[in-house]
Order: sequence, then C-alpha cells, then structure tokens
Amino acid sequence: MTMARRSPASALLPLALLLAMATGAAQARPDQDLYARGRDAVFAERWDEARKVLEDLIRRHPNSSHADDAHYWLGMALYESHEPDRAYGILKQMQERFPESPWSDDGRVLMVRCAEAALLAGSPERSSRGAGETDVTDPTVRIAEYEAFLQRSTRDTSSRVQLLAIDTVLGARPEMAPELLPRLSSGRASREATGIVLDRFFGGARVKVLMERTSLGFTEGNVAVMVRTGDRVEPLGLHEALELAGPAGRGSKRFDAEILDELREKLVEAERTLIEPAGPGTIESTDDGLSRSAIIKVVDGEVHYYRNGDETSRIVVLNRQAGFNPGNVRVFVETLSGMKELPLNEARGLKAGGSEGIGDPTVRYLKAALAIIEIDLTRISGAPAGVGN
Repeated sequence: MTMARRSPASALLPLALLLAMATGAAQARPDQDLYARGRDAVFAERWDEARKVLEDLIRRHPNSSHADDAHYWLGMALYESHEPDRAYGILKQMQERFPESPWSDDGRVLMVRCAEAALLAGSPERSSRGAGETDVTDPTVRIAEYEAFLQRSTRDTSSRVQLLAIDTVLGARPEMAPELLPRLSSGRASREATGIVLDRFFGGARVKVLMERTSLGFTEGNVAVMVRTGDRVEPLGLHEALELAGPAGRGSKRFDAEILDELREKLVEAERTLIEPAGPGTIESTDDGLSRSAIIKVVDGEVHYYRNGDETSRIVVLNRQAGFNPGNVRVFVETLSGMKELPLNEARGLKAGGSEGIGDPTVRYLKAALAIIEIDLTRISGAPAGVGN
C-alpha cells in the first residue's frame, strides 16, 4: 500500500499553525515584553528608557503578574535619576497594592534611601507625575511624611530595613542614639550588619558623648553617653557617666580600664566644644531668654558660664595647671537677690529641691560641670583630686 504524497501547502500547514499560536501567545502577553525591556534597561542603567517602559507597563497593565516588581524597578530608575520624591511615591504605592510581594522588603529599603535623599535635597515640589502617583506639592507635608516613615522604619520587621533606617536617622540626629542603638541588640540583624552600623556611628571609638543642645551645656537629660562593648551598646546618663569617669569609678568592674580612660577623654573633649573665643562680658542669653552655656578662656584659666532664666552661675578656674582645689576653682551664683560665692565643697554638695535658694537646673549644671572639671584638671595636673576647706 502506497501512501499519498502531501502537497507542499499541506506540509507547511502545521508549521504555519505553530507560528500563529506562538504569535498569538506573544500578543496575549505584551506585559511580559514590556517588563523584559524595562528590566533590561535598568540593568544597563538606561534610566530614562527604563522609566518610560515601566511606567507604560504599570499604566496599561495594572493587574500584570509583573506589576509589583515593575513598581520596584521603576522606583529604582527614578531614584537613580535623582527624583527621590517620585521614586518614594511609586514604592509607597507598591507597598499599599502588593503587601505580600517578595519585593516588599527591597522596596522599603529603597524607600529609606529615597526619604533620606529627599530630606537632604529639601524635598522640592514635584512638577510632574508618573503613572499612579499622587500629586503632593507641599514640601512641608512631604518632609513630615519622610521623617515619620524613617522613624517607623527603625522598628521594621526586616532587619535590613531597620538597620538602614537607624543608620540614616543617626546621621541626621545623633542625639537619638540612646533610643535607637539598643534596638540593634534585639538579635534580628546579623552581627556583621550590626557591626557596620556601629562602626559608622562610633568611628572606631568605644565611647561617644552626645549633646542635644549646646546652649544647655552639660546637664542631665541634655547629654547622653554611649559605650560600645562588642556588638552591644550601653547608654549612660550624664551623672552615671561622671561617677564612672571620676575618682570613685576607678575601681569599677563594670567596664575595663581602657574604656574608663576613653570615657574620661570623651567627656572632657565634648565639654571643650563649649569654648567660645570671647571675654566674660560678652556672654548673652539665647534668643529665647531661657538658657545659655559656654566656657570662656581667661588668661591661664577659664570661666564656665551657665544661665537659666534669672539665675547665672560661673565656675572660675584660675589656672588649669593648678589642679582641682578650693584656691583654684571658685563658684559664683547670681540670682535676683544678688551674687554670692559658694565654697567648692558646698557647691559640690548642692541638692535639687531648692538648695540655698538656687533653682534645680542650676544645681544640676553645677554638679555636672564640677565633676567634669575635676576629671579634666586632674588629668592635666597629674595630681590626685582633693577638696579642702
């Protein structure tokens, strides 16, 4: 039995059918083509092309299976094009529309970068919008949103987001370290990642002293001390730090001798930032009229000046080489009732709650300032501190 020969047309029919099916499949997935083109443009760093293609994909195919990662790559393209406001808006939309996306953590990491960049740039008004973006033109509103987002992100469930947010916030507001750094000890982040953040913050040191407002000087609540031991950070209040750094803390087993030495050096170093190149008569209160703290160099000594409302205190160190003793360190307090000199022992023994008619802020300042002056002068003179009558 002989088989009939196919005509050339019939032989080509299956191939033509296959091509038609393939063409139909391609036409059924135009989002796939747009996504591939947009992603390739991102990898090649053709940011403008990537932005146009991915915006087209999001606008034309909002329900595409690639919509979530298209948002992420579009955010990346906008960020790299120095448009952090628009990038943040696209990434925020991604978080709202696709909360379960595998790109969610990466998106929040990039949002932190965008918020940081926008804040550094002053968050200017946006003159154009992309697909699906909300037109928010008030820079004040945007700045408040970025700051709130960064603060929330310091508690993010993703360790990558949390670490980056903490690092970012500390770069702008180091005084928040006592609140933020202990979160690094939660155990969620790797030791390596935690170490990177701590290295950036401490700069190779193990002790860091932070002063929120220089006008308030060395007062409890205004000064925070952070001590790093390995991958852990221990915050200290000013009074606690001064106790450890002073003569009474030399036998402490809480920290080793090297850390205590560094603690003394850092406290003194931070206090020296208050020095102003002026004479005592030029000191004025701040614009709010509430407080002012400064150290004024006078010949071989210095005047430690603090004003709070109607009270002004001055600690006069006659000669920095002469040590911490009543003859060299004198304390004067001026109130509405006049000025009086306090013996050094009496000044060190003041207690909050109306001691000698002196307000609590002044008492706290005097106790802290005298403690650090003792550390400083003892370090310079090399003689043990002592207070006589």
